[in-house]
Amino acid sequence: MVKLTKRKGFNFFRSYYDVYNELNNRDKVKFIDALLDRQFLGEKPKNLKGMALFAYISQTNSIDSQVKGYEDKVGSLNPLADPLGKGGGEGGSLQEEEEEEEEEEEEAIPPKKIGGEIHKILIDDFCNYYLQVKEIEYSFSGAKDGAAAKAIITKIKKQWKSKNGTEAKTENIKTSFDWILKNLYKSEWVFNNLSLANVNGKFNEIIQHIKNGNNGNKKTSTPRITADQLQAVIEGRE
Repeated sequence: MVKLTKRKGFNFFRSYYDVYNELNNRDKVKFIDALLDRQFLGEKPKNLKGMALFAYISQTNSIDSQVKGYEDKVGSLNPLADPLGKGGGEGGSLQEEEEEEEEEEEEAIPPKKIGGEIHKILIDDFCNYYLQVKEIEYSFSGAKDGAAAKAIITKIKKQWKSKNGTEAKTENIKTSFDWILKNLYKSEWVFNNLSLANVNGKFNEIIQHIKNGNNGNKKTSTPRITADQLQAVIEGRE
């Protein structure tokens, strides 16, 4: 299907490419579709979820700045809303757009990874787990879920270092988190209200439920989980 557009082109910032390369193949398509529809049609994404949404949010300032620069100079990107542009012509030339966006690029946020390799792995694992147990895709809540994922990683790292005296490697963190997900049903409230924020908020309670083998129905105290207990859970000894 051919989509009618007035815009002839835009500068593809390096930061777009960096976050694109952090995504799996499915999310790459969703992210790039949303980026192109915004740049050429002025349409903001409505159904992005998971890492594709997180990637788009991380580039919103740059994307919106480019779109605004074009629309301020030429007119609405939407051909139905403003078919001839402000001046009644066919839109600005690609050269004019590039000159304008070169100035914007200097002010663009420096490219950076979304949150590192383990951050992406943890979020992907959680989204896949959610899809498996709930049979719908997880609705990723941008900054809130991103912060929760980082907090979970920090908690696992601290417990690992306390037990082993060394920094946890990516595979150690992934193994720990996957074990928690595998046994998450034992913490009934968290399982029924599944989100990264709730997993983070109830982290110690979840570990205690896994250790005790209960489903969270009984009233139990939630003491601070020790490194030995976490290590035992990770290794499957308890």
